[in-house]
Amino acid sequence: MDKVPDIDSYNRLAGALIDNNKTYEDAEEILNSFVLKIICNEKIQESESLQAALVTVVNTGKRCFLGGVIIDMPPKIKNKLKNFNFEYLNDLIKHILGKVNKDLKAQFSLKFGCNAQNSKELEIVASAWQGGVVPFDNNLDISLPEENNILLGGVAAGSLGVALAFLKVSKIDLRSADKLAGISLWRPDLNWLDKEAEGPGIDNIPKKIWVAGLGHLGQSYLWNLRFLPFKNSSECEVLLQDYDIITDANYQSGLLCEKENVKKKKARVCSEWLEEFGVKTTICERKYDNNTIPSNNEPQLVLSGFDNKIARSNLDSTKFSLIVDAGLGGTKNSFDDIQINVFPNSNHTPMDLWGNSSINDGVLNKNVLKAFKSNDKCGMIQLANKAISTSFVGAFAGSLVISEILRACNLGKRYAGIGLQLRSIEEIKLSANGDYWTELVRNGLLNVN
Repeated sequence: MDKVPDIDSYNRLAGALIDNNKTYEDAEEILNSFVLKIICNEKIQESESLQAALVTVVNTGKRCFLGGVIIDMPPKIKNKLKNFNFEYLNDLIKHILGKVNKDLKAQFSLKFGCNAQNSKELEIVASAWQGGVVPFDNNLDISLPEENNILLGGVAAGSLGVALAFLKVSKIDLRSADKLAGISLWRPDLNWLDKEAEGPGIDNIPKKIWVAGLGHLGQSYLWNLRFLPFKNSSECEVLLQDYDIITDANYQSGLLCEKENVKKKKARVCSEWLEEFGVKTTICERKYDNNTIPSNNEPQLVLSGFDNKIARSNLDSTKFSLIVDAGLGGTKNSFDDIQINVFPNSNHTPMDLWGNSSINDGVLNKNVLKAFKSNDKCGMIQLANKAISTSFVGAFAGSLVISEILRACNLGKRYAGIGLQLRSIEEIKLSANGDYWTELVRNGLLNVN
């Protein structure tokens, strides 16, 4: 291929499939052949957590299984997701999917309420804070506790299932879907099936949140917010800061980016999506820099969704009381890496971590650079430096970030750092930093209910 694709339409996920034998065009063709099947039985009607997992599978799956997503579920399933205004779950699924696919041959299936029957299937299991996948040859009797008012385990389970399915179908990791895998978002330091990992129902939700950066990470935070048990969603205010517009390239990674939103400002699309279920929003369409300081009546809690280290280093000079940041890997071998950092942090500051970063740190994806034979050297390097990004990694990272702020205002454990890779989630690395304390809530930091 001689022509370098336009950066606004470049499919970053294709970068994960380019190698010595595959061009960008080959990678696009392969992605367009991937089909995912979703199979549900009547149990989907009983569980809010499984319904949260299902809609997450649909929203993330349609962005990486570009050949189509097939749904096999009973008719007229009552929707239990209170922040989505649909009577039936079937209609909500159709709304998210945008179309009904039939007569397609799927390479992988994700199942709800029924066991996996072969190596090309996984069962999704979830309840409250816990979420995971069960392969077909698992001998354990997986029994999760009764649900409480938290659904983030469903988001984690759904995004993990899509991740492992994609890794296997794309042949990036052929054994990714062969093992029991999961996480407790309340106690990620424990085995996700332990009794102590179940976690409580929550009483407090932050009323004021600042989301800085509305790329696929920032949008994943908002996706997870929609599954929280607001007593009155109109009491929650979210300040949205971003100045970019949505392009065609954002569809594969951004959970709120639909094709009809191309050329619209990200902040405005995100604002409309939040206000659909009553959350109040304020839009800030200027760059986040070291002069970004909250006033007394603005949120003291910031969720950082930046996609570069230089922007993250500016978190050091701003005056927020609590900062939760997510960073992702960007190469074929690391795009499902997730690193969560919480500040203030006794071990390091944002400047310690990212202050020496340069905009010219080197070519990120050399395989992409080699794939194009063109005189447009500048365009080639620009594409090669774009991180491979996916909606399913973003959705999972968002469940970790939102869980952190829920633990903060419900006196749970504080994790200064969480690091994991979805293809080997059992190797999670954590830096615990004691428990969140009552004063954090009392001093007005989180403005809880």
